[in-house]
Amino acid sequence: MIKSSNSGETFLESVSIPSFSGTQNSLLATTPSNPDEVYFAVCGSTNRIYKSTNKGTDFSLINSTDLVGGQYWYNFALAVNPNNNNFIAVGGLNISISTNNGTDFTTTTSGNVGLPAPASMFIQVLFVFTHTSYQ
Repeated sequence: MIKSSNSGETFLESVSIPSFSGTQNSLLATTPSNPDEVYFAVCGSTNRIYKSTNKGTDFSLINSTDLVGGQYWYNFALAVNPNNNNFIAVGGLNISISTNNGTDFTTTTSGNVGLPAPASMFIQVLFVFTHTSYQ
């Protein structure tokens, strides 16, 4: 991952995120409620969520479990509530949320509801926060 602190004139590589083989998708998320925080999620043969508290200079691993539930190449979403940086959502076939800034995640829905495929699959590709949701 590379970042710029001067409007894209130059870029520096973040050295705290290891390289991955077998990665099928990766996403970044930020929030205006705390612009110093940057979240980086990678899914595939390795599933990880990293968090930076210094605008992407350094990252720490905050989760290494499969919160998405598969199908990473297609439906994979990551978002942080713009009004509350404690609320993080990650989804794919599953939706998992954290209400404590990534310390813990809870899977709230599962893509397999006991019906034959493809009817059994939920597909998340986007999270939208409104002024009344999860604040």
